[in-house]
Amino acid sequence: MPELAAAVSDISGEPVVYRDLSADDYSKVLLNAGLPGPKSRRGAQTDLDIAASLLQEHSGDLSRLIGRPTTPLRDSLTTLLQA
Repeated sequence: MPELAAAVSDISGEPVVYRDLSADDYSKVLLNAGLPGPKSRRGAQTDLDIAASLLQEHSGDLSRLIGRPTTPLRDSLTTLLQA
């Protein structure tokens, strides 16, 4: 995630700082942002799963399903942040 914050900072020209929160603290942030309790806890768990590399996929299935190569994260960020 620090790399994601650095890429967003670089592309947007605005400083973005990554803060590593515990699952409980992150769930509270999501809850305070308006996400319902169960969804805030699921969001925090998803973050833990990502950190543990449980959601990585290298089989190429997504490219086959969408019929084209996947878009690199930096390219997606550039499109989103410069829109």
